[in-house]
Amino acid sequence: MSNNALINLLKAGIQEQVELNFNGIKTTDQLISRLCRRIEADSISLYEAMYDSGYLSKYGLNPDNVQTLFIPGTYKFYWNTSVDEFFERMSKEYKSFWTAARKKKAKEIGFSQTEVAVLASIVQGEQCCDNAEKKIIAGLYINRLKQDMLLQSDPTVIFAIGDFSIQRVSFEQTRYESPYNTYITKGLPPGPISFIQGSSIDAVLNYEKNSYIFMCAKEDLSGKHYFAKTYDQHCVFAQKYRDALNNRGIH
Repeated sequence: MSNNALINLLKAGIQEQVELNFNGIKTTDQLISRLCRRIEADSISLYEAMYDSGYLSKYGLNPDNVQTLFIPGTYKFYWNTSVDEFFERMSKEYKSFWTAARKKKAKEIGFSQTEVAVLASIVQGEQCCDNAEKKIIAGLYINRLKQDMLLQSDPTVIFAIGDFSIQRVSFEQTRYESPYNTYITKGLPPGPISFIQGSSIDAVLNYEKNSYIFMCAKEDLSGKHYFAKTYDQHCVFAQKYRDALNNRGIH
C-alpha cells in the first residue's frame, strides 16, 4: 500500500478485517500468543482475562475449561478488537454452535456441554481426522466412564506433562501427578486438552454404541486404531504397535 493510500484509509476510518483461527492450538497460552499477533488486545490483558475466575464466571467458565468457549474455525475481527469484545463475540459464536438439537443430545447422554467438550478433546487427541472412528472412540470412552474405569488416554498424559513432542508415552510418564492424567485420575479431567473441533463434539453427541473397552494404534502408524472388547485381544494389538515403534527407533 502506498503512503497516500494508507493516509486516505486512516482518514476515512476504514478497516479491513483480519482472519483468526484456532486450528492446531492446544493450550490457552498458545491462543493468547496467536491472538496478540492478530488483534490490538495485548498479551497481558488477554492473559489476565483467560485466568481470571471472576471475569470468566459471567460466561459460566473458569481457567480450566475456558478453552470450551472457542470452537475452532476461521473468524473475522477488526484489528482494534478489545478483550471484552473478543469474549462477547466468541460467546455469541459458542451459543450459535450449541443449537437446541445439540443441547438435547447432551442431555440425553447425561453430559453437560462442558463435559461433552472435555471428552471430545480426548477423542480428538486420539483421532484428529477420521470422523467415523471418532464416534467409535467416543463410545469406547463412554463405556469406560459407565464402568467407573480409568480412561487411560495417552494424549491426556502428554497434555499434563506439557511436552507435545512426545511420540511414545512411557510407563513412568503415566505416573505423572496431574488431574489431567487419566491414567491416575478417574473420570474426566477438569478441562479440555485442546481446542475442540465441532466434528469432535458431534462425534461424542452421536457416539457409536459398542462394547469396546480397549483401543490401540495400528502398527502401520496410519493414525487408525484397533478396538477390543477383552484385555487379551488388546494385548495382541498392543504388542504389534510396540514392535512397530521399536523397529522405527521411536522410544
